[in-house]
Amino acid sequence: MDITEEITKSSGHAGISILNLNDEVETVLKDTSMFVTTGDEDKVVVAKTKLRLCRVKDCENCSNLHLCKLYLFGECPYIKSRRGCRFCHDLYLGHNVNVLHQHNLMHMDRSELCIILLQNDTTLLPPVCFTYNRGSGEYGNCPDKEACNRLHVCENYIRGICEGTKCSRSHDFYEPHPMKTLQAKGVPSQLMGSLLPAYKNMLTIRDANRISYSNTPATSPGITM
Repeated sequence: MDITEEITKSSGHAGISILNLNDEVETVLKDTSMFVTTGDEDKVVVAKTKLRLCRVKDCENCSNLHLCKLYLFGECPYIKSRRGCRFCHDLYLGHNVNVLHQHNLMHMDRSELCIILLQNDTTLLPPVCFTYNRGSGEYGNCPDKEACNRLHVCENYIRGICEGTKCSRSHDFYEPHPMKTLQAKGVPSQLMGSLLPAYKNMLTIRDANRISYSNTPATSPGITM
């Protein structure tokens, strides 16, 4: 396994802390398409990927993974039913092998791949409700309140900077509203313990993408004569 594979594998949960970086590692981490690095002295590395689950039925030629979401999460209940599941349950299908090679993820097993995708593919988990995180009261400023399909969990708690007892927002993925929202997305109980680091990494990647976008010079429209 090369250094890129080692770092990608290690940075899939709460990110990997690296204190002393050698030149080889530093060079690899400069690839912003694969890693987000935060901090100056105590660097934390989060793995990125452009790989997504394909959302198109009977798709033939795309660069995304043709795999059942519930199978990726751990176990698909439909595979045991009489009608079975209409989605692929073979991670090493010819198309999937090519896609995994293309995204440098062939070294990962299903559980490791699941974690990487959870923090990168924004269709797999409900997004954090940012209106819930503003204002006061049970639902903050969320206009949908109980009917909201976004995650009602404290954003600062996810980031690890919440003041704790002074905060009235939810700090528990098992509370009724977060649990209902996650179950609606098909998230099984065995993944609940991985959600806090997955969401933290998701926010880290989102912040880095916003910074990168804001630093990109705007292109002026061409002038037609």
